[in-house]
Amino acid sequence: MSKACPHFLAYTFLHWLVAVVLTGAGTQVNLIPVENKGVFFLTSLGLFVVVIIQIIFPPGIPKYLLFGTFILLIGQILRPLEEKLEEKGLLTEVIVMATSIFVPMVALGFYDKFNILPWYWYLSISLIGLLLARLILYGLAMTGYYDDKQIRTGSKIISTFAVALFALFTTFDINLIRAKAKACKGNPDYVDASMGIFLDFLNLITSSADILSD
Repeated sequence: MSKACPHFLAYTFLHWLVAVVLTGAGTQVNLIPVENKGVFFLTSLGLFVVVIIQIIFPPGIPKYLLFGTFILLIGQILRPLEEKLEEKGLLTEVIVMATSIFVPMVALGFYDKFNILPWYWYLSISLIGLLLARLILYGLAMTGYYDDKQIRTGSKIISTFAVALFALFTTFDINLIRAKAKACKGNPDYVDASMGIFLDFLNLITSSADILSD
């Protein structure tokens, strides 16, 4: 641990916790009608732009404002999913499943001696493959050639792979946080440090939701 940033890990996890809680609270408020496909697309595009700008900004108030905007948009995008899971009585089960995967992988990340860091390119290529698989499945669904049962089966298979991938990403990102904590020489960027595990946890939730849903 760097003497310049003795509480780097604690503050990073505090940022993660606040982001998770605020995202959950954000799903309870209907601010953006993301059920409309056009609005959903524009909101997702805005989210991407905010993330890019956020990465560029150094630590400070503007970065936190961007982080808050990011959390707000994520909460609105996830709102329909939260409502669907609540309606089906699956919300608690999904959260428990995602958390039961996330916590052990976090622990593994602290136990691992940075052995997973060289896996960066393997994980990145796998992530690209996951995104392509989602796009291909979406295209197949649009053709109408395959019935809903076949599409759902394909989606569950992809989501199972996604759970395994983001479980590994969790361990990778914990190692990355530890490496940043060790190299920190002042003016730490807790927003960027917490983003990886925040997105890992959200992806575990959405993928778990897909697996458990009918």
